[in-house]
Amino acid sequence: MKNRSFKKKKENFLSKMKNPMSPTLFSLVHALLLIIFSLFIHCASVQSDATLIEYICKKTPNYTLCVSFLYTYPESATADVKGLAVMMVRIVQAKAIMTLNKIKELLESSPELMLPLFYCAKKYNAILRADIPEAIEALDKGFYKFSKAGTDDAATEAKLCEQNFHGKSPLTYMNSVVHDTSAVASAIVQILL
Repeated sequence: MKNRSFKKKKENFLSKMKNPMSPTLFSLVHALLLIIFSLFIHCASVQSDATLIEYICKKTPNYTLCVSFLYTYPESATADVKGLAVMMVRIVQAKAIMTLNKIKELLESSPELMLPLFYCAKKYNAILRADIPEAIEALDKGFYKFSKAGTDDAATEAKLCEQNFHGKSPLTYMNSVVHDTSAVASAIVQILL
C-alpha cells in the first residue's frame, strides 16, 4: 500500500516536472515577457533619438535653444542630422516671418522709427526670399556649404537690423531669436560638411 502511494506521488511529481506550468500560465508569462521586451525596445529607441538631438545640439552655440525648438517637432524623434537641420531652418523661417510681421505693425504705429524699420524690412525680406530658400534647396540637394552660407547670412541680416537702431530697438528680442536660431541651424549644417 505504501509502495503504491509512493509510486503515485512519484508519478505526479514527475508529470509536474515535465510540465511545471499550465498552458494558461505559460501563455501569461510569455505575453508578459513580450510586453516587457517591447517596452525595453521602445525606451531604447526613444533614448537613442533623444541622444542624437542632444548630441547635435551640444555642437551648436546655443544648446538650450536648440533642444527646446527641436523637441517641439514630433518628427525630430526619428530625424537624422539632415532632417534636424531642415527643421531648424524652418524654425528660422517661422521666426523671421513673425519678425517681419512685427516690423510691418511698427511701421504703422511708430512713424518716428520709419528709417530703421524700412532697413529691417529689407533685411528680413532678404532672409525670407533669398537666405532661407537657398538654405533649404541646398539641403535638399546635398550642397551643405551653400546651406550653411544661407543660414550664416540670415544671422547676419538679423544682427544688422538690430545694430541699425543704434541703441533702443523694439525688435531686440525677435532679432536675437532669429540670429540665434540661424547660428544653431548653421552649426547643424556644419556637421553635415
